[in-house]
Amino acid sequence: MSDSKKRPPLKDEVSDIVKHAGGWLNVIKRVAPILAPAVSKHGFGVDCPFPERHREGGGRDSFRFSEKTKHEGRAICSCNQDGWGPFDLLEQVGVGSNFVEVCHEIKRAYGGGSSAFKAKEAPAPQRQRPRSTADENKWKAAALKQIVKDLLPLGHPDAAIGRMYFRRRGIPLNKAIGDVKFHPALPYYNTRVVNGERVKELVGNFPAIVSAFRNGQGRVMNLHRIFLTQDGKKLDHPQVKNPKKVCSGLDNWSKTPIAVATVPECRTLHICEGVEKGWALHLVTGESVRAANSCTSLPGLYVNRDDYDDVVLWADHDPYNEKRERHGDGQTYMFKLFVELMRAGFRVCLMIPDTNPTTEAKGPDWEDIVVANKVLEMPLAERFDYLRTHAQEGGVFTPTGHVKKHSHESYATEAMVA
Repeated sequence: MSDSKKRPPLKDEVSDIVKHAGGWLNVIKRVAPILAPAVSKHGFGVDCPFPERHREGGGRDSFRFSEKTKHEGRAICSCNQDGWGPFDLLEQVGVGSNFVEVCHEIKRAYGGGSSAFKAKEAPAPQRQRPRSTADENKWKAAALKQIVKDLLPLGHPDAAIGRMYFRRRGIPLNKAIGDVKFHPALPYYNTRVVNGERVKELVGNFPAIVSAFRNGQGRVMNLHRIFLTQDGKKLDHPQVKNPKKVCSGLDNWSKTPIAVATVPECRTLHICEGVEKGWALHLVTGESVRAANSCTSLPGLYVNRDDYDDVVLWADHDPYNEKRERHGDGQTYMFKLFVELMRAGFRVCLMIPDTNPTTEAKGPDWEDIVVANKVLEMPLAERFDYLRTHAQEGGVFTPTGHVKKHSHESYATEAMVA
């Protein structure tokens, strides 16, 4: 019998090595030193070793190894919703280009003394945006204050363009609008690189809707701007690529929301993406609303348990991602928030539009549905139940229920008592 027939399968050899090495974390730390910080802080977030998979933030504090014994060696990050198993992770980091190469590298690592092995060098991660220094944060805070000092309430006589923008969308304003203001002439800059240095070039000054992201202590962490034309439309200008964009915010601003509407003593909070959609939902329900900057900022969004009992999550229904073979980000990240809030003790309702989005045509979101179906013309008692007819499964509710689940029955009961 040849040696190859006597030798156990490669996978079994590696399993035996992992067992004798004390587990996957020890093996990973030995063959992939770039992952050592995450191993040392097992169960806690560190900077993602794959910043190119992230947007501007570069994956700050978003990568960790699962603390669950049954998932030992499994890595989790916001850039990979499904996580990596040990072999996939070592492939990703460059230990080997496939399963077999990774196995042989592990065997090489444990085939001799510690001094005989040298791990393959992984390239140092290049982050798109490093952490801000104290001076940079000071400069950013000053820049935000410079904008804030010139903001006007949307009810101000000089804010007619801002009111016109919402009216054109079929969602007229009232005095309940919250941290959403108007700037009569906000500068718009384009940034380009000249001789290796970033240069800001002024395109012009335009009216704008400006919304504030605040942390739990009420501090303004960043501003979102919607640049407008003089007739209240979203700005269409040859040199303006992004008429909607955020400023350069303070560190960790992305998990803070915009307080679109805050209703005193209201124990139900509505959460969505985008100011306009948030305002439409306030008009529908008459209740408090918070808007996130994007879907990826939804998990971890802070909700004070002392202020609210019930939360309604109005997700976008994004198309299935064929390339990544996973559901759209809008509903995926909102479901993560659903789970987090449920674990925190809230009664939660998840509303996903019952549409069939494609990459060519995303389909209507909740603001579109509200406007197209003239929901604001319906009696208040009927609006939420009507929107449930446009939601998958009529809305997904926590096992403890939700005040909105029986809104129609509740209103009927109140009417009978009256």
